[in-house]
Amino acid sequence: MYQVDVASSVDAASVTELRRTALAQSREFSVNDIDKVGWTEIDESSVVLVVREDDILVSSMRMITFSDEAAAERFLEYPVTQHSIPGPILTMSRAVTLPSHFSKGLMGAIRYAYLRGALETAIQSVVAIVYQGAPRVNSMRRAGFEMLECRQHWDSEATVSAAPLIGVLPRRLFSQALAHSQAEFSHVIDDCAFNWDAIHQRFAHAPTLSR
Repeated sequence: MYQVDVASSVDAASVTELRRTALAQSREFSVNDIDKVGWTEIDESSVVLVVREDDILVSSMRMITFSDEAAAERFLEYPVTQHSIPGPILTMSRAVTLPSHFSKGLMGAIRYAYLRGALETAIQSVVAIVYQGAPRVNSMRRAGFEMLECRQHWDSEATVSAAPLIGVLPRRLFSQALAHSQAEFSHVIDDCAFNWDAIHQRFAHAPTLSR
């Protein structure tokens, strides 16, 4: 049984360790400074979802809400403003899973959780930077994400070796994506205990950033 929950500063050390372990083995990009991927001040303003197995963190994703595409672009360092994406925008970052759990579908369980959370907010779009060949790209497409070509970027955190894509899901497709994710990943979702009170509360109170 997995537990899907919201991380806080209490989990900072465990989240940092998970990120460093998983990102060090990324095939689509290499992090320029692995010491900088840990829990920081920005995580305090985010929704950080984690999956635990026997109290060990095995997967996680950070979600930050930005007021508009310009603010999201400044943070992501990818050309979001070229695509007229309505805000507020929920951005995905620090999506990590231990190599031992790559094939378990845990990102599908996290997607199911964040879509349920986002539906209760004013969020208008979900945006994620993904890479050609990454395992979750096809499942995101099936859920309704549009994958936009990204011909340039100024990513200061990583050296990218695979073609980046800007994944966009508009609010009108949130419910459809939720139902699709629930069906496609039922095998893992049924094996998860979700802390829905904490998830909904964090989405309700997470700030919308405009920097």
